[in-house]
Amino acid sequence: MENIVDYTKNIRNWKFTGEEPIIMDFYATWCGPCKAMAPILEEIAKEYKGKLKVIKIDIDKNIEFANICYVKSVPTLFFISRNGNFQRIIGAQPKNVIINIIESDLLHE
Repeated sequence: MENIVDYTKNIRNWKFTGEEPIIMDFYATWCGPCKAMAPILEEIAKEYKGKLKVIKIDIDKNIEFANICYVKSVPTLFFISRNGNFQRIIGAQPKNVIINIIESDLLHE
């Protein structure tokens, strides 16, 4: 997550510092729907390389950050635009829903 999200200095008010929009995928290794979403997000990362970044965050290894982001269930996806606006969706989503958010919100600010 280097140069993308800085939550270490002021843990309650982390700030997006990336140049590209990002999708933060909060997941757990034991989560079936998370496993189903993994190949979809890998495809999206390849298809949108250079236009956005996909960051995977294992909630069991990043409990504090997941709590700060109010992640209560997985999978949870955060879509963060260059200007720091974000939206969150909870639960496994089909690829077309994710693509729609990317095209309508992340790449067209």
